[in-house]
Amino acid sequence: MTGVDLHPLDTRDPDDRRWLEALVWPENRHEAALLHQALAVVAADPPAMRAGDAIDVCPALAADLPPGEPRVVFHAITRLHVPAKNLGAFDAALAALGENAPLYRLSLEGQGELDLRDPSGTSTHLARAGARIEWLAPLGD
Repeated sequence: MTGVDLHPLDTRDPDDRRWLEALVWPENRHEAALLHQALAVVAADPPAMRAGDAIDVCPALAADLPPGEPRVVFHAITRLHVPAKNLGAFDAALAALGENAPLYRLSLEGQGELDLRDPSGTSTHLARAGARIEWLAPLGD
């Protein structure tokens, strides 16, 4: 697993942890507790991280991955933070991850639904999701 972030933080660094915890509003004790637990889990086994803009990093990352191996990209509310003029380049950068292998794209982009786009380009709503993906409820069935 590899994460991509403009300014990745190190969950093992107490200052980085305090910074993230400071972003939770004081009255949101439940969210603060969830974040504290999540930080402990990630600090125990941190994923590989690449610093930079996904537009630049994803094509380079794709070149480093073994050809033919399926890839899964997950993003939640990420597109909201991409300037409108860069959305096409952002989508192309993610698509580059699937140029020589099947790409599955899981996204949660503000509609409260977890969507899956498979290698054929077909998009399927998989589940309804609560804030910060605290819960998922399958659709259909």
